Amino acid sequence: QGIQDAYVAYLEKVKTFAHPPVIGEHWPRDGYYLPSLEVFMQAFLQRTAQHTLPVLGTLSNSRQNNKLKESGHDTVE
Repeated sequence: QGIQDAYVAYLEKVKTFAHPPVIGEHWPRDGYYLPSLEVFMQAFLQRTAQHTLPVLGTLSNSRQNNKLKESGHDTVE
């Protein structure tokens, strides 16, 4: 939600520029464009999900291994 709120605030600020860029679906083509909130969030989620899920999996396994080590059991691979 924080990323979305920050981008909405940015778009509102951009609208006050003397020559604001076109906001919409034309981005990321060449030109003076910014993505709409929907286009931005879709791109943001696509680009972060591929990196986030493996990290979350690694963190989860690490925590499980630490708990198993503390209890004297083997680790999870």
